[in-house]
Amino acid sequence: MNPCRLLAVLFSLALPAGAANFSHAGFDRLLHEVVEAAGRVDYSLLLKHRNAMDAYLDSLGRCSPRNQPQRFATPAHEMAKWINAYNALVLRRGGQRVSGGPGR
Repeated sequence: MNPCRLLAVLFSLALPAGAANFSHAGFDRLLHEVVEAAGRVDYSLLLKHRNAMDAYLDSLGRCSPRNQPQRFATPAHEMAKWINAYNALVLRRGGQRVSGGPGR
């Protein structure tokens, strides 16, 4: 399966069904900007969008199924949070390595 298609499927689980659900829309927009059609990540472009990535990661840190269960209506919503958190952290780490930041 094409990596971009896989990400799209994962996001379909994460898209809010109602106003109360946790939104991954910011991360979705970011991925559409930095992931090429072949599935490769443009890390230099990701670095330019560092604030968007940090804002998304901050929102993940503030909102969880434990402290705001009403925002994760189904097990699929909860799973999408953890999958997207993992993916965002991996992308952030890759961007740090490319920039010569921590972990280089």
